[in-house]
Amino acid sequence: MKVTTPAGDLEVLLKSASVEGDFIVLKVQMGVWNPKIYISKDDLWFFFSILLRPSALLYFLKLPFRFLFRRNKNNKAVFYNEIEVKLNEEDLDPSPIKQFEKWYENSLEADFPEPNAMTLATATIEGKPAARMLLLKGFDDNGFVFYSNCRSSKGEDLSQNPQAAIVFWWPVLERQIRIEGTIHNISDQEADSYFKSRPRESCLGAWASQQSRVISNREVLEKRFRELEEIYKDREIPRPPYWLGYRLRPLSIEFWQGRPNRLHDRLRYRLVEGGRWIIERLAP
Repeated sequence: MKVTTPAGDLEVLLKSASVEGDFIVLKVQMGVWNPKIYISKDDLWFFFSILLRPSALLYFLKLPFRFLFRRNKNNKAVFYNEIEVKLNEEDLDPSPIKQFEKWYENSLEADFPEPNAMTLATATIEGKPAARMLLLKGFDDNGFVFYSNCRSSKGEDLSQNPQAAIVFWWPVLERQIRIEGTIHNISDQEADSYFKSRPRESCLGAWASQQSRVISNREVLEKRFRELEEIYKDREIPRPPYWLGYRLRPLSIEFWQGRPNRLHDRLRYRLVEGGRWIIERLAP
């Protein structure tokens, strides 16, 4: 049988079946992966349901989880799917941006919500940290782009201390990417172009919200939104002067791949003199 994964269509073969303690173990070959499926003997009905409905087995194999299980009423693991994925130096692209693109495309193919969601960490000039979730809006060899109100808390942090870190976490793939670098404003033309591509309601929201400021109640926000709807009813909505685009230019990018026994793979690209990237393995 064949299943579709982020790595493409893979042929799946049942290699063997055995008993280990309280579990029936199915060994499966799926491309370069060799998952084991553990089925509790306490829940043989689940095992038989798989035999009667092969599509159920296919459903679980199609998921790119390394650990996938459900529990019975006694909190015992009934189903356990282990797919070990390695990250080796020879597998990496020499360019960290191209390597990021590969993993990002894998996250898109995995088809889970908001794969471009990231944590942005900033700090004040005194070193007080803060972090929040944002959406990545673009990336290229120059860095990673996001947008925000420059009068917000993060905007004030970035104006005082233009250094930041962003983190992507894709639990389905057991992958994390950490990026550290310096912050630079993108051009007004680029920010205008992106702002025009946003949904009209989002553009109105950028004007309505004084981001990070204390307001008396939600009605204040909704009233201002309705007022702006009337003001711009038949007009193009301009970009607010305080709504800016930022580009994080990376100095280091770390790729983390989950592995068994907490012995994860961590490979870091680090920018050195001359604009050259070196790759270093870090202990997990």
